[in-house]
Amino acid sequence: MKGLRLYLAPFAPDDSGAAAVLYPLGGLVVICDAGGCAGNICGFDEPRWGQGNKHSAVFSAGLRDMDAIMGRDDKLLAKMQLALKELKASFAAIIGTPVPAVIGTDFRALSRMGKKRLGLPTVTIPTTGTHLYDEGVSATYLALLKTFATPHDSQAASGQSAAQSTPASQAQNHPTSSSATSKQRRILGVWGTTPLELADLDTTLLRQVLATEDWDEIRLYGMDSDLAAYQQAAHNTQNLVYSPSGLAAAQWLNQQYGTPCEIRC
Repeated sequence: MKGLRLYLAPFAPDDSGAAAVLYPLGGLVVICDAGGCAGNICGFDEPRWGQGNKHSAVFSAGLRDMDAIMGRDDKLLAKMQLALKELKASFAAIIGTPVPAVIGTDFRALSRMGKKRLGLPTVTIPTTGTHLYDEGVSATYLALLKTFATPHDSQAASGQSAAQSTPASQAQNHPTSSSATSKQRRILGVWGTTPLELADLDTTLLRQVLATEDWDEIRLYGMDSDLAAYQQAAHNTQNLVYSPSGLAAAQWLNQQYGTPCEIRC
């Protein structure tokens, strides 16, 4: 039967979930499509655009149909190089759509090429646009953690070496500094908190409820946490799974660093 559709894209597909996680992180985010599809992701699936207090650098690849079909990654990276001349970004991210899924784009190779040509860490999310947003959120969490998360042992080692190099006279002049650093801050990482999951963009009430558990810092991954929160994710005292999209990230941190996690979906 001509025109029969076996699969229909959901209203909020996995690529929109990926864009939601990357929105507040200060990177150059590119939707790898033939042009136009990024408008739906940025304009309809992302409600933070309407707030006006913080914008994000999210672009469509803008490739011609034949460029997208043939998978001409060099043209995509050339456009990203031009964009980086106009804005500052701490990393680059490329989000997949049905087009690269159909032609079999090698996202691992694209990540390596991007890092070499752009001079920035390049995260690629092989979303297909045919799954639900929670899978895109989950895949993006893992990609960011595997790229940026720093083991807590390295920070402890650097802190120890810095303490050893501190003169004794300086340590005596600042007796309270050692006691302040010796007390470990209680940090709660909350995963699965994108605008696609939360009923309200105002997270004040959620933070107030969690603050009753005596946390020094609460990190809402996907909502208002910056890139540093992912870099320091291994330092979280505990991780909380707020929605199913955050489960894989919490489990990965538990396996890699032994961080305990709790599920409250």
